[in-house]
Amino acid sequence: FTLILFTVSQSILENKKKADGSNSEAERIEIFVCRLVIYGGSMTQLIFVQAGKMWQSVKKKEFITFLGFPKVPAHLGDWQNVVGLLLSIVLAVMLSIEPILHCYVHQDEGLFTEQCEEAHHLIHDYSVMGMIGMLLYYSLLLDLAVFSMKVSAFVLVCGRMLTQLGLYLLALFSVILAGSCAVSVVRHHAADFMGIHVSSLTFFRMAMRMYDGHRYEHDVEEPVILIGVVVFLISTMVFLFNMLIAQLTCEYASIAMDMQGFARLKRVKIIVETMLVVPKWRWEIGRAH
Repeated sequence: FTLILFTVSQSILENKKKADGSNSEAERIEIFVCRLVIYGGSMTQLIFVQAGKMWQSVKKKEFITFLGFPKVPAHLGDWQNVVGLLLSIVLAVMLSIEPILHCYVHQDEGLFTEQCEEAHHLIHDYSVMGMIGMLLYYSLLLDLAVFSMKVSAFVLVCGRMLTQLGLYLLALFSVILAGSCAVSVVRHHAADFMGIHVSSLTFFRMAMRMYDGHRYEHDVEEPVILIGVVVFLISTMVFLFNMLIAQLTCEYASIAMDMQGFARLKRVKIIVETMLVVPKWRWEIGRAH
């Protein structure tokens, strides 16, 4: 429900602007109400839950090493708590730079307006934080995978595969950096290879198949650069990409059989955690019925 409100206020109503960049009064009221519920309900709940878990970890002296940082509260060992903490921080930042609040003194120009001089420089930063918050909200939807064993097992398999994907991206980045540095040494006049940063972007577009084929004839004319591009494409598109496929195939074959069991264990874990937070009076009502 919160995700729907956030999507409506940030993605749907915000894009229904007029030619002058403003919304109608009814749309501005709807945006304000949605954001009020998000800040008052979702943000406060996230801050309260994350602060409580952090206090419990500190009180019990439960710490872990997280991303190389020692003595991090143990509850951050769960990625969902990390996402919840990041989301609470993002929402707090959004509240601090909320354009409607900064334009509160300009209500004569329109109820709940965002078009004022005080908020002009904040709109872009607010939209970026809203984009990050949208991605974090959607990532929390992975909790719903426990309702289906097949979906839950698939999500767990994807999580295990991320390590192989990370190795592939690391190798790809290394080849792009090496190729761009090597091509930048050559004396040439190709505009797409002027400097390491430009060459890196060009090689990345080639690897992602975003490089126009006609530009090979015009921008890759010199034999030395052509040889470098051919070696790069063979290394990335033929070797590394097929290596990634082989890695994913072998990894999936080794863990797919166990994922159904892990999915059941995860569902049982969520059930047990949910039972611990159910108030006693609810159990008594259920027993009475």
